[in-house]
Amino acid sequence: MNILGHCLLSGDDPHLLIGNFIADGLPRSKWSKLPASIQKGVRLHHFIDTFTDSHPKIQELIASLRPSQGKYAPVVSDLLIDHVLARDWDRYASIPLADFVHRVHTELNLGTAHMTEGRKRMFSFMRQQNWLLSYAEAEGIQMALRGMHRRSSFPNRMDEAYADYLMSTSVWDGLAGDFLQDVISAAAQKRDH
Repeated sequence: MNILGHCLLSGDDPHLLIGNFIADGLPRSKWSKLPASIQKGVRLHHFIDTFTDSHPKIQELIASLRPSQGKYAPVVSDLLIDHVLARDWDRYASIPLADFVHRVHTELNLGTAHMTEGRKRMFSFMRQQNWLLSYAEAEGIQMALRGMHRRSSFPNRMDEAYADYLMSTSVWDGLAGDFLQDVISAAAQKRDH
């Protein structure tokens, strides 16, 4: 799962959302000093990552990308899952995507005091360029993949990944849809405990 998926799986709790958003790359020594409600969001993020990485449908998607994307197949898979989620948003959420993205931006803006400088920069770009909403469109997801391609320090073909997706859209959409139903249910159970 990428940013949009993690945001959705935070439910309606702004503290879970903030913790979930800041979790990547945050050392335990730093997140253990956060308020307990935000730590819960960090733990939710790690739960979602573990659930995703071990899910059989995700393993199939990664395997389908491995020939062209090599070691970047899991990263590309995460972003393409967000594309399927955004494009088919009404299947997974009761609030319109544009309204959801506005809420996410507002709540994360209130949580910037808990973000590292790198996360603040990323959030600024994410908001200015409206990443989460753009994931629903072919051009938006292609732009995200091209950006990842440019930022990577190793040779890669991430800029060509959307073509891989288009070659097997029905298989991808089926596997991604099954996974999304499972992860939404698992995250809801985790949030309730």
